[in-house]
Amino acid sequence: EDGDTFLDPRCGAGTILIERAMAGRLKMLIGGDISQDAIAHARANFGNRHKPWNIREWDAKQLPLEDNTIDKIVSNLPWGRQYGSRGDLGRLYARFLSEVARVQRTNGKGVFLVGAWSEFRKALSTTNELRLVEHLKKISVLGRRADILVLKRTNR
Repeated sequence: EDGDTFLDPRCGAGTILIERAMAGRLKMLIGGDISQDAIAHARANFGNRHKPWNIREWDAKQLPLEDNTIDKIVSNLPWGRQYGSRGDLGRLYARFLSEVARVQRTNGKGVFLVGAWSEFRKALSTTNELRLVEHLKKISVLGRRADILVLKRTNR
């Protein structure tokens, strides 16, 4: 939507952020990643375009953002292939969703591409402020099954 503050807390090279920038007017693009290399690539991909934007290194489980400041959050979350065990993935999702609930404005939306739906569902059940409003199932990404989940931030 025009004029939104848009966040990809695990932005990698910035693809989702650039797609949002090209979709219309915005207030601010914010992205971060735990990888210094990913941040360097994202900043290079942005160059002097798509302003205003702020891309920095961080851990998405502990976002250095103020409460209630983000309108939209979109992210491709870990699928469990490169990040530890399924239990580790569930803990990561729970901490991540807690941060999403904290930084997102009431009635804000989040869209997440997830390869481990059962772990995500369990993590979502621990976060009272977020509710599932849409679930697109059986998306194929590079031959792997995934889900797209749309969450809405409810009143605190």
